[in-house]
Amino acid sequence: MRQGKQSVAIDNTNPTIEDRKRYIDFYKSVGFKMSGYYFQSNFEDCLWRNNQRQGKECIAEVGLRSVYAKIEIPQMYEGFDELYYVCMLGDSFEVNNWKEDSDG
Repeated sequence: MRQGKQSVAIDNTNPTIEDRKRYIDFYKSVGFKMSGYYFQSNFEDCLWRNNQRQGKECIAEVGLRSVYAKIEIPQMYEGFDELYYVCMLGDSFEVNNWKEDSDG
């Protein structure tokens, strides 16, 4: 069981149920509460934001397309205790409670 009180954030693109499963299974097994945040996106916006990056932070377009094509909308049955839907509004975010029928 979890001894400390610190949180863990997985700041990574985990587009598929299988990608998320390894984190959910492990952290649930040691007593962590699982919160997920799904960021609304469309490919053109992702490409635009990526093109604002410099150096190694800029990802090749083929890489963006590959990950974007794999996206599986997260669902509570995966093991999340709570899910949130995040909309990007310019330079800020709007975080909403999850609705199981969210379709990104």
